[in-house]
Formats: sequence, C-alpha cells, structure tokens
Amino acid sequence: MATAAAALAAWLTGRRQPPPPKVPRRFAFRHAWDRIAFPAFVGLIWIVILMGFVPEVIDQLRKHEFDYPIVTHIHALTFTAWLILLTIQTVLIRSGKVRLHRQLGIAGACLVPMMVVLGVTVSIVMFRREYSPEFLPFTLSLRIADMLSFGAVATAGLALRKQDPSAHKRLILLASFCLAAAGFGRWWGDALLGYFGHGFLGRWSFDYLGVLMLIVALGSYDLITRHRLNKAFAWASAGIVSAQLLAVFVRDSGWWKPLSMKLIGH
Repeated sequence: MATAAAALAAWLTGRRQPPPPKVPRRFAFRHAWDRIAFPAFVGLIWIVILMGFVPEVIDQLRKHEFDYPIVTHIHALTFTAWLILLTIQTVLIRSGKVRLHRQLGIAGACLVPMMVVLGVTVSIVMFRREYSPEFLPFTLSLRIADMLSFGAVATAGLALRKQDPSAHKRLILLASFCLAAAGFGRWWGDALLGYFGHGFLGRWSFDYLGVLMLIVALGSYDLITRHRLNKAFAWASAGIVSAQLLAVFVRDSGWWKPLSMKLIGH
C-alpha cells in the first residue's frame, strides 16, 4: 500500500521513480544438453590419446623397442588412471550419484600432484635417454608448461568444487585438455609441422592447435546453451593459452638450450 502511495505521489509531482536494481544473472548449472555434451568431451580426449599413442606403442612392440624405464610405465598408469576416473566421475554425475562422485574426488585430488611430478620427471628422463645431436631437449619447455597448466587448473577446479560446481566441472575438463597435447602431437603433429613450417606457428600447432580447438568447442557450447562464458573457465583458458605460447617462445630462445641441457644432465 505504501509503495503504491509513493508511486502515486511521484506521478502527481512529476518525479520519476528510479529503475529497480539489476540482479546479476547466475551461470546456469544445468542444461538439457549437458548429459550428452560433457561425456562427448571426455570421449574426444580418449580418442585423441588413443589415436596418438596406440599406433606408436604397437609399432614399438612390433620392433621390440618397447623398453622404457619403470618410471615411464608408472607415469602412463597414473595418467590412464586420471582419464578413467574422469570418465567414471562424468558417468556418476550423469546418473545423479553425487555423493559417490564427491567421495571419488579424493582420489583425483591425490592424483594431481603425482601427475605433475611424474610428467616433468618422465620428460627429463626420456630426453636424457634419447639425447643426441639430432634430438635436443628444446621441447622440454612445452612439457613443463603442460604439467604446470594441468596442475594449476585442476587444483583450482578441485578448490571450487563446493563454491562453484559449474566452474569445477569446466576446470577439471580444461585441465584434462592439457593432457591431450601429447596425443595431438603424435597424431597429426608432423602433418601440421609440414604445412605450417618449422617456425613459431608450426611449433605451436604441432602440440597446441588441437588443444585450442577443444577449448573453443567447450566455450562455444557454453555460449550456445548459457549465452555467456563461465568466468573461471575464461580466465583459466586464457592462462593455458598464454602458457603454451610462452613455452613455444622459450623453446626457441637462445638461453633455453644450455638450461635445458643442464636439466637433463648434459
């Protein structure tokens, strides 16, 4: 009644009421298409990894060259465990089993630091093992950037699991995109290098063009279904792409060669 009287008085005196304050829209947690879209993104990661590594492993087994150090096998098992866990967690959310999803999340939190340490360690071990004048450890900068990006984004995703479930879901998926870089490089890296040349663009596209495509695809999905980007996803995506560009720049820097040689013990 008082509100109506105030409005009538304002009208009679010619004064306009101020517009009501705008309430910021929240990022929609659910959309009907999510049940298909997020499992599809996880499936794409699996396809990239399998297409990149399986032919190489088969070829090495056929040639009896599959003789990697034990730490490499531990690294492979740990990364496979992450992808399996990611798949299970996606299925649990799709099935509405949130409690079990949260319980298994503890395993993911334990895997993240292990994967970062193992990823960097195995890269150093393999460069040391394969070192020759024709095989210099320049791309070690890319592998370090991949692991740091994965670790930072996955940790942020785990930290936001209760505060912002939408960001949590996207950051965990985004971190997993970082792991696909090695698969893309083995899958179509040589073809892209031949097309773009051995300059900055060629070196970047070798590992990271596919990762960028996955990031753009997830962002486009949110723009279509939510008409906006999740802020945490947008910032994390910018950080990952910046780290990748920096890693390629460092790779071709003159000071990186002696430092990378020291890192592998040469």
